[in-house]
Amino acid sequence: METPLDHFFNDRIDPENFDALTRGPLAVHLKTYAQELYDQGYAVQTAQLQLRMLGNFNRWLQSNCLIADEIDSSTVERYRRFRIKAGKLRTGDTAALARMLRILRPSQVEMPSSPPSVCQTILCEFQHYLLHAGCTRVSRRVFSD
Repeated sequence: METPLDHFFNDRIDPENFDALTRGPLAVHLKTYAQELYDQGYAVQTAQLQLRMLGNFNRWLQSNCLIADEIDSSTVERYRRFRIKAGKLRTGDTAALARMLRILRPSQVEMPSSPPSVCQTILCEFQHYLLHAGCTRVSRRVFSD
């Protein structure tokens, strides 16, 4: 019987990516998430993007020694900022994280924080650039304030 994860990913998925979806603190919840996407008729490519990002979230949780019961809106926000700093936050990631939080905490009605404005995103990327360009903290503050 084909599972929603099987539907969205074929045999060519990198085993490391598949492990991120089937192991770790979110493994059971990612199956539920994939089922919701499947039931709602999401396109394969859209579902793959969301599930891969959530697989990365799962890895991030493991690297920070967090379990599913400890995830709340502040945890999601920390991960969102991590993605922004890495230059990897995509359109739709915030909504996907909010959906995962609703799966984890169905009794809590939490509004997801709004996605960063274009200006906030550019500023964050510029600060990240300055950090990696070797600028001092004082210089980074002068250039980004």
